[in-house]
Amino acid sequence: MHQPTRAQGWIHQMTCVRELEWQAGTLYQRPLRELAALREEAQGWRGQTLPLAPMELAFDIAPNSTLGLDFAGALQLTVNRDGLRLSRRGLQTAEMHHRYWRGEARRLRIFIDRSSVEIFINDGEGVMSSRFFPAYPGQLIFSGATPVAFCRWLLRPCMVE
Repeated sequence: MHQPTRAQGWIHQMTCVRELEWQAGTLYQRPLRELAALREEAQGWRGQTLPLAPMELAFDIAPNSTLGLDFAGALQLTVNRDGLRLSRRGLQTAEMHHRYWRGEARRLRIFIDRSSVEIFINDGEGVMSSRFFPAYPGQLIFSGATPVAFCRWLLRPCMVE
């Protein structure tokens, strides 16, 4: 399997540390509260594009709306009334790979770093994670419905070397 990060001496998905809670028969996974210490100042946003950078996004989704996010052409997220679809091209072929989460998505919290994305759905009811390898500088492009109550935070590095 082709892994672009082998040249830097590491491989595989690294996920956010999570808090787990069993609630009414469902396992909720939320990012550890202490990750908020990595945040820069909160920023609102209006428009269709954002520079792709390590950041956290949080926003609500209006009922029955369709929203798309394109992560510099390397990964696409589609949200509609049926749920979420996360799509990316294979690293060595043009074949598209899709992952799905079924259900009404009301709120998303997305963590982006240089080669991975984690999407927390409805305050942890579901989580989707993926590696992706965009060309930098890249753009995060929004399409469809406008996110509601949008907030973003650029994230400071968490590795101490």
